[in-house]
Amino acid sequence: MRPDPRLGGLPLLKRIRRLTIFCIAGFVLSGGMAIPISMGIEAATVRDPYMVYGTDWLAFGHFMFAVVFVGAARDPVRNRWLYQFGMIACALIPLWALVFGHVRGIPVWWQLVDVVLGVLGFVAMWLCSRWARALELRGRRVSDP
Repeated sequence: MRPDPRLGGLPLLKRIRRLTIFCIAGFVLSGGMAIPISMGIEAATVRDPYMVYGTDWLAFGHFMFAVVFVGAARDPVRNRWLYQFGMIACALIPLWALVFGHVRGIPVWWQLVDVVLGVLGFVAMWLCSRWARALELRGRRVSDP
């Protein structure tokens, strides 16, 4: 397969896989950061015993998203729906961050960080979905090495 010059010379499937793996790494990193490891855990556990448990489940959710997107990396055409799901989730992040950030008293600058991550995630998912559709229209699956 000849590289598409509009894509910086990388074959389309390789471009999709790299961006998907980048997103998977983001899920893993976010999940890892949700696991509480600070010295203040003891105080928080005494005051709010279920708060730390909630962050464990938040981390678990991120790790599960990472696992799900492995399917998209393996066969982006057949699993293109995962990119569409990712776009929906990312489109909801700004709303979620701004509403619940306000309710929980999260600083505005931190809410904006979450919003930016949602927008960047949406762009990545949109590109992967678009490229997977281009592969589908070419009649290809995952035969690229």
